Amino acid sequence: MDSDKGMNILCMPFEKRVYGVEFSYVAEICSNIQVSAVPCLPPEFLGVYNYKGTIIPVLDLGNTTADLSGGRLVMPVIKYGKYMLGILCKEEPFILSGRDALRVKAPDEASISDIWRCKDAYKYDGGLCLVIDVKRSVEAILALSK
Repeated sequence: MDSDKGMNILCMPFEKRVYGVEFSYVAEICSNIQVSAVPCLPPEFLGVYNYKGTIIPVLDLGNTTADLSGGRLVMPVIKYGKYMLGILCKEEPFILSGRDALRVKAPDEASISDIWRCKDAYKYDGGLCLVIDVKRSVEAILALSK
């Protein structure tokens, strides 16, 4: 177990767990968004969003029943290389600093879904944050289109 003092993680609380993304992958956090549903998509895909003139997919971490019509929706826009995607959140994300967290071994059941991959876990005062492996997750999402 160790601490990563220079790392910041954007933590997204969901119903059962807190998931995180290294802040270096976060392009922007959008609020009060409008997601357009698209039929016949896998369950992780909630629809699309027009982000600054670019249509990006909006995904769910699989642990929430996302209601696209009600409440204040918040969506971090994640950028990996030339790819961008949004992760829909119903609760406000927060930043976890490496100074305030301790890296621990991720639980064995940390595989989030068929597309979301976990790479690290951080223990902090409020609980445990599972950090998404953005590279492997984007690769899994792209594999769905083949």
